[in-house]
Amino acid sequence: MAEESIEVSEEVSVGDEDLGASAEAHAEAGVEVTDSSVSAEEEAQKLKELINKQKAEELAKRAEDAAKETERLAKENAEEVARAAEAAKKEAERLAKEQAEAIARKLAIQKQKAEEAAKRAEDAVKKKAEAAKKAAEKKAKNAAKKVKNVFSSHKHKKHH
Repeated sequence: MAEESIEVSEEVSVGDEDLGASAEAHAEAGVEVTDSSVSAEEEAQKLKELINKQKAEELAKRAEDAAKETERLAKENAEEVARAAEAAKKEAERLAKEQAEAIARKLAIQKQKAEEAAKRAEDAVKKKAEAAKKAAEKKAKNAAKKVKNVFSSHKHKKHH
């Protein structure tokens, strides 16, 4: 606290009331200067407090903005992760479908091959059966010839 003092001279001439009033004014000015210096310090303190308050409000606003931005980015990232998960799910479903179709094609080919093998086996069995039938018929025919020959040779023997 700086105090300013004003010297007041006591030389006052009789009948000169203005000088006394002037001295009183100077004394009051000294008090005002002292009061104004206290007020200036208080004002400076108030300004510092106001500046600090503004800074604190600004920092709080920045923190709030940063929190909002963080929340926005987190939401954005969550949405991106959800999109990626959905895409991965669709890709997995697509691959599973492709694999199922490939397995179905292989099974169809195996079925066709099995049917063809069964047809070949059936044809081979038919050929063998046909060959066995022909062989049996031939044997039967030959046996019948032999029997006929035997009977006919007996007939010829009786007549001679």
